[in-house]
Order: sequence, then structure tokens, then C-alpha cells
Amino acid sequence: MFLVASIFFFLINLFFQNALHSYLDFSFWWILIFLMYPIVHLLQFRINTRATNYIYTGVILLTIYQLLFIFVSLFAYIVDIIFKILIPMSYLLIFNLVILIIGFIYSEIIVVRKLSINSPKIKQKTRIVQISDLHAHGISSESLISKVAKKVKKQKPDILVITGDLFDYYGLPSKNSLKEINALKIPTYYVYGNHENMLLRDYASKLIDDSSVIPLVNENIKFNELQLIGLDDCNNGCLNDGLKKQQIDNEAYSILLQHKPINVENISKKGIDLMLSGHTHGGQFFPFNLLLNMTWKYLGGYYRVNDMNLYVSRGTGTKSFPFRLFIPNELTVVDLLPQTK
Repeated sequence: MFLVASIFFFLINLFFQNALHSYLDFSFWWILIFLMYPIVHLLQFRINTRATNYIYTGVILLTIYQLLFIFVSLFAYIVDIIFKILIPMSYLLIFNLVILIIGFIYSEIIVVRKLSINSPKIKQKTRIVQISDLHAHGISSESLISKVAKKVKKQKPDILVITGDLFDYYGLPSKNSLKEINALKIPTYYVYGNHENMLLRDYASKLIDDSSVIPLVNENIKFNELQLIGLDDCNNGCLNDGLKKQQIDNEAYSILLQHKPINVENISKKGIDLMLSGHTHGGQFFPFNLLLNMTWKYLGGYYRVNDMNLYVSRGTGTKSFPFRLFIPNELTVVDLLPQTK
């Protein structure tokens, strides 16, 4: 993703550099990033140490800084053209650095979002905690999942669900990654995401199978008053096939776990009460979320689709992109309550 972005913005740089003169005359840096990113990516994947993790993070932050500077420079150029105000380069560099720091701090914050749903199918309150898109990878995976597990424990859930991309391929996760999830002693159900399916499905499966986490791969399971249905990550066609194989229990409160919020309208007609998804990261940072709104109908948060409740997690992690702006990581708490009269 960063490689493609680097090439794209490098071409923009070349195209506009005559017009933007000093604002975008950073061709050398784009060439450097173009060369460094695939090297450190391979290094992080092959050599799993703290040193390679720090190097990788540094290159990513440099990439983010350069991407931000493109937008800051374009803004400065527009101000110069319209208002005839030339903003000094030093001001732009400082402003860009401040935005980078704020975005990095946001990437470390995990907020708790709570949702209450009443249903006549629920006789006793059930608390579900959802985590999604943690993207744990490399040597830091164990500490990251441990941090999240502590936050999960504070919510005292009856059940924990993980809606994909728990792991990522930017460095193999530690074999002890799920130690703190196991220690919670909470029934935990999991569906695969696209990042597990890319390069480390077998490795992720081994970690899951050696833990207390229960994977749901196009199958369903009963838990008290609930029916949990898990669909493997794929495109619309195979999602339809996976759903057709499920016998929906109309007496139970049915919850569908699916990584991507796609095929939603069709799913809402199958008698599903609640769908939990992730994948989109809620856009992750402003103004990128505005662009994603054009391609993802359900970008983040709660939606009511026909008679079905849908919640799309904005993600509990940040992939290999340690930057969020006004869209923090989240841990979702869903309280299922009896119908009030």
C-alpha cells in the first residue's frame, strides 16, 4: 500500500513541482522512500527483532510525514494563489511535524464505545465485547494484545468476539501472542480477515488452534440465548454461499461475525439480528475518511439496515500505519437487553 502511495505521490510531485516550486521539491525523499520501504518490509518479515521493528516504524513515520507534506504543501500553494500569502517553509515543516505527532498519539489511544440493543429474544442481559483489526505483528504482538486484553477484562464481558485481522504479515506474530486472551477465561470467537488470508493463514490458524479462541469458519454455534455465525473473509459470492449453508435459529438472537461490511442488504433479509464487522478502520484519519465514504457505505459505527442491527468497528489497531487523526482505535461493548415494555 505504501509503495503504491509513494509512487503515486512521487508522480504528483514531479507533475506539480514547477508550479509549487519549493513546496514540493522533495523528489529525493520520494526516491529514498521508494527504495527503503520494500527493503524494511522484507527485513521486518524475515528478521523479527526489536531493532527491525524500530527501523520499520521509522520508515513508516517518514512515509506518513511525506504524505502529509503533500497535502500541507497543496494547501499552502492554494493560499498563496488566492490570498497572495506565501507561508514560510519552516512553518509548514513544523505544522506537518505537529500533525504527525498528534496522529501518532491518536494511534496509541483505545476508546470504549458502548451500544445497547433491546430485543424480545433476550431474557437476560448479555455483554459482548468486540475487537477488530488489531493487526498484531512482529515481536510487539504479545504486548499489544496484552494491552487490549486488559481493557477487555475491565468491561466484564460474557463473550468476546474478534472480527478479523487480529494478526498481520508485517512480521510473524509471537507464539505467545494470545497468552493474555487465554487468561481472560472468557468464551472467545473469531473470524479470519483479509490480512490473515494474505500470507499467514496457516501460521495464524496454528496460533488460534493452540489457544482458547474458537474460530468460526462458515459455521455457527449456540451460546445461551445467542446463535453466533461466523463467515470466512472472501468476496460477495462466496459470502452468499457461506451464509446459505447456515440454519438460522429464529428463536435465538442471531449474531453474524464477518470481517468486511459487505453484502449487508442481502444479509439483513436472512433473519440476522445483529451483524458485527470491521475492516474499514473508520477511515483511520481525516480527511481520508471522507474519501472512503465514497467507496464504503458502512464505514464505521452503528447502522440499522432493514430489521438488522449493524455495527462496524473502526478498528482496535492501526495496521502497520501508526497514525490516526480524530478517529481513535476502539473497543466496542454491546449490551443485549430484554425488551422494555
